[in-house]
Amino acid sequence: MRTVKQWFIDWMKGEIRTALFSLLLVVPVIIVAMLDVTYFPDADMAFTGYYILFHLCLWVYLVIKLR
Repeated sequence: MRTVKQWFIDWMKGEIRTALFSLLLVVPVIIVAMLDVTYFPDADMAFTGYYILFHLCLWVYLVIKLR
């Protein structure tokens, strides 16, 4: 029973870490997208698209590295 409990605790720590990294990478994307639309309503969303792509690649890299 102790092994199952320890496995569950380790699994939850991993899930919490993944969730925190996800928030750290997604929140700046949302903020920049909101600022982009607010300050440049007529501009194309090229910068935001590249920013989202950068954060997506960074997130994938971190997930692969930390697993």
